[in-house]
Amino acid sequence: MIDYTVDRLVEDVKTTASVPAAQPRFSTDGIVRIMTRVLQAKIVPMMMTAREEYFVDYDDQTIVQGNTTGYPIPSDAVGMKVRDVVLVNQSGLLNLTGLPRLSLEQVSGYYFGQVVPFGFFIQNNNVILWPVNQTTPSNTIRIYYLRRTNMLTSTDHCGKVTAILGNVLTLTNVPTDWTTSTVVNAIDPLPGFNTLARDRAITNLSGFDVTLDDVTGITRDSWIAENGLSPIPQVPVEVHQLLVQGTALEILKSLGNTEGYQKLEFEYKQMTGFVFDSITPRADGNPKKCISAGNGIADWCGFRWRS
Repeated sequence: MIDYTVDRLVEDVKTTASVPAAQPRFSTDGIVRIMTRVLQAKIVPMMMTAREEYFVDYDDQTIVQGNTTGYPIPSDAVGMKVRDVVLVNQSGLLNLTGLPRLSLEQVSGYYFGQVVPFGFFIQNNNVILWPVNQTTPSNTIRIYYLRRTNMLTSTDHCGKVTAILGNVLTLTNVPTDWTTSTVVNAIDPLPGFNTLARDRAITNLSGFDVTLDDVTGITRDSWIAENGLSPIPQVPVEVHQLLVQGTALEILKSLGNTEGYQKLEFEYKQMTGFVFDSITPRADGNPKKCISAGNGIADWCGFRWRS
């Protein structure tokens, strides 16, 4: 299996930045921390500008009529923003009904006889359905959002699944700081490196065997790491070397290597353009898109098409 792990990328960073072997400032864990910063501060924002639904996930919550405190935006949402809010209608087939976002002016005018469509508004980090006493055709609200990529970690701090028996996973490595209070997630070793399972509690440890409260979704060869960590950058493979270049740039800057920094910065900017072109559009056949005025699918009344 191809090695997409952070460990291999760290070696690429050392080569690119010509980091001396005896340089104590840049241990593997130190470089991984820099790589995480570059990933979350540069790479992810660049990919978000493509507007091609990278990182989109959703969270379902049960609707409580009269709920005035709202429904929390997931804690792993980038910028604590939502992508969309819909009602889930389960009538044999999945049916999603988009909700319009309301302004505070619309909400405040409701009590003065203003007609307000059923929708939502955002208050701090919560989604509030309005009017709160409106009867809905669904008991589930689905919040779509852009999920923050996991922080990176070396393979020393996680283990690869070699066997699954019941709720017991046999791993290649079990970090010494794991206990029965540790919560873990599972990362797919294949592109796009999805989180296969999250929030799984360790209930027992014995040698290389780890027992979880639930192993649903976990497969052989997947990586098990503490919740919120991943040994693989959760971005397309084509972006990995851009991450290497960006990390090497940060190291050269901290070393005061102005000449090396300027040369690599030029290459980084060129590479950014090439990588961006490789990840967008995500449907090269240029299909027609149904576009919305912002009130959900079909704007409640019909479709408009854009080619």
